[in-house]
Amino acid sequence: MANFASHVSQMFGIPLPNKVTIPGDPLNPIMSGSLMDYDIPIQRNEYLVQASRAMEVLLKLGNVNAPLWNRNIEGGGETLNFVEYERAFPPILGTKPPGFVSEATRARSVVPMTSSTLIEALLNTDQWREMFIGMIGSCTTMEVISNGTGGSRNGALQLMKAEIQLISPLVPVRGLKFIRFAKQQAQGQWIVVNLSIDSGIEGHMTRRCPSGYAKWFHHGIAYVYKIICVTWIEHTEYDVQSVSHQYRQLINSGVGFGAQRWISALLRHCESITAIMSPTLNHHLLQDTKRSLRGLAQRMMSIFCGGVCLTDGQQWDLVADHAPRRPRIMAHNYISGFGEPMGIVTSATY
Repeated sequence: MANFASHVSQMFGIPLPNKVTIPGDPLNPIMSGSLMDYDIPIQRNEYLVQASRAMEVLLKLGNVNAPLWNRNIEGGGETLNFVEYERAFPPILGTKPPGFVSEATRARSVVPMTSSTLIEALLNTDQWREMFIGMIGSCTTMEVISNGTGGSRNGALQLMKAEIQLISPLVPVRGLKFIRFAKQQAQGQWIVVNLSIDSGIEGHMTRRCPSGYAKWFHHGIAYVYKIICVTWIEHTEYDVQSVSHQYRQLINSGVGFGAQRWISALLRHCESITAIMSPTLNHHLLQDTKRSLRGLAQRMMSIFCGGVCLTDGQQWDLVADHAPRRPRIMAHNYISGFGEPMGIVTSATY
């Protein structure tokens, strides 16, 4: 076991400490101590090996163009040619479950942000959810396997859980349990890869194949203007029966959960930050006022999405089904968090 751990450590370029690092709970130090003092499980090394394989696939998907990728006319960006993909890559997650279909998209953009800021946000659940407000219903870090090396995030590996949502009561949230691994490939170039864990367990309607983000600088101009080039890849397999017929083409095209949507959300986040920091945009408002307005807008968006996209196993009750020239009406009892309204939420969909 020691030789295997050493081999994995060399492969990843990160050390394997004798203890697993898990965030402590100041409200329950006894529980925190018990969690932080157990030996490294074999499963931890398996995560490292799986993350390595997933990163190799992601790098190839990011660098290869046609015939592996085709232009996506409907949702923007590119869609994966699954015939070429299955010929070139073995299935990391095993055979696709019966009734599951695949969707895979790629998008690129120049983003006005530093690489370190984006990496840190992807590894911090609060920042990640704020950055992609409306897309992430809930998220949590279940286990921090490695925080990185040398004071940086290079080699950071986490076990995470998230619910990704499309703002419609007819599209169920995508519950995912996955590992997220960040590695610096070269000066100014980072790769972050996601891969589903326990995706074969009954009840999991979605599993994430090697997906993630590659970021690099254009040397010189990027350091002056703080911009990065981002390549975003989303590859998911999901139970098609869980999606309403009228949304299946939209989801399959990548418009609902594809890479282009994540890139667009990232750019909107950057625009909102620019609006706050700029001395010329809305110059008649104080910077603190701008921050308060942005915070209010985020809370409004979060409350609205929480009412429409049910997380944590909540379900809609059907009030009136589809009929000619009549909407489908659904309702549920919304029990919100502190400081948010409670009551019955209704949804009408044509």
